Amino acid sequence: MALLDSRRDWTGALLAGLAALGIFFARNPYILWHFDAFWHDFTYEREHMALGHFGQDRAQWTVAFYAVELAWAVGVVGLVALWGLRDAVRRRAADGLVLYCWVGVYLLLISTWEMRGARYLLPVVPVLMVLGAQGLWRQRMRGVLVAVLVVYGGTQAWALNDHYAALTAPDTRQQVAEWVEDLVSPEALMAIEHYTYYPGSEGSYHLLFRLPIDVVHPERFAGLYAREWYGHFDYVLVSSFVYRRYLEDPERFPVQAAFYRHLENDWRLVRRFDPDGGPGPEIVAYANPRRERVDGPFPTEVYSNLAGLELALVDQFLGGLQQVLAARGYPQRARNVGLAATAIARLHREGQ
Repeated sequence: MALLDSRRDWTGALLAGLAALGIFFARNPYILWHFDAFWHDFTYEREHMALGHFGQDRAQWTVAFYAVELAWAVGVVGLVALWGLRDAVRRRAADGLVLYCWVGVYLLLISTWEMRGARYLLPVVPVLMVLGAQGLWRQRMRGVLVAVLVVYGGTQAWALNDHYAALTAPDTRQQVAEWVEDLVSPEALMAIEHYTYYPGSEGSYHLLFRLPIDVVHPERFAGLYAREWYGHFDYVLVSSFVYRRYLEDPERFPVQAAFYRHLENDWRLVRRFDPDGGPGPEIVAYANPRRERVDGPFPTEVYSNLAGLELALVDQFLGGLQQVLAARGYPQRARNVGLAATAIARLHREGQ
């Protein structure tokens, strides 16, 4: 009979595993249909986890980061979870011990990553709360449980009050959107950095070109920050969420630092959107001081800055640039960009 039960357990586990895989691939069919794209993106995210995020404090120990964040997230309820562990061990409760083991393995796993974020603790926080509450309930310490919940709920309500008060303040990105849609000419060509402007609708008439960023290998996008690319733009919008990362290490990012100095010294400051304690980054809008912009090809040397970039990234950058330059009324410059993109693609194929 024991042997039969063991076989049933293994059969049930196998069927559960197969069902989980089936549901996973049914909800994510493109993993199989476009496996190359999936593997490329998956490999990038593996590097992201292993190397960390651009602008992240690399001197901070990951374990210390999660210890502080977890203590802040669960507070006194986390201490109560120790009672749940004690109760599970005493009763040899397999269900509780499995959950505690899962919490331990999960925390150990994310502690090995250089990429870290408080949101990664979301799967374990409710589990710890429930396990702690179960432990107190079984120990007939219901008065303590109620007191803990009152204390925890009160502190969280106080914190949420500050949180929602901050959310009611206007975000600088919202202020930028209102400024662009009300005061910037629809014909203007804007280069926008990440965390600056997000069109309010898909029907936005502004010509937008987003400056790219790579949060894993930021150095490889240096060539895209050459000032020549943006000489025919009307506006450039930059965000402190991005430019401070570069300016804090100008020796590592000399091209990006030179680009921001060029804007500060040679372009006209239109408006600085300061969060002043509210949400959002500082956003700075610069206007091109040159009224006369002669249509013509880019200098040949500027294309050498793209050496080392993946062909897909070069195509994306030059394709977007060609489109907005043509729409803004610079057909020769746009044609030059298109020819260069074709030549680069041909050289790439010949070099394979």
